[in-house]
Amino acid sequence: MTNILRTRLLSSSPVIQLAIGDCAASIVGSSVSRFLRARAPSSPSAPSASSPDPASAGLRWPHNPAKSVIGSAAFVAAAAVVSAVYLTGFAAMGEGGGYVPDVESVRWWARMLAVSVAAALIETVPIGNDNFTIPLTAAVASFLLL
Repeated sequence: MTNILRTRLLSSSPVIQLAIGDCAASIVGSSVSRFLRARAPSSPSAPSASSPDPASAGLRWPHNPAKSVIGSAAFVAAAAVVSAVYLTGFAAMGEGGGYVPDVESVRWWARMLAVSVAAALIETVPIGNDNFTIPLTAAVASFLLL
């Protein structure tokens, strides 16, 4: 029974990664990109391949220019914090089946961040549906690391 409760608690982490992280990446990434484009000096001609758009230079992933690095950072931050709060809250209520997150340990926080980083990185890969790949990656990382 203890293993089932632990599994139930940790299996909610992938849903949080998708729901919170993907939303944060979308909102922050598009907002910051829009803000930077508005502040960029306007040029009479469209940017060429040799002179990239100044608003997106250095802010986009090279393997998927549709995704921003800032959006991915927002994904990691939001998903890690909300997952940590959720896991510690439910474990404190005795819902974790003996799983007690060691929130005072730097190692536990590093593992929580690693789960969020893995999910954020798979979100940037332009294959498949990220509504499937994000929770799958987060589930595997959660069960291996947490």
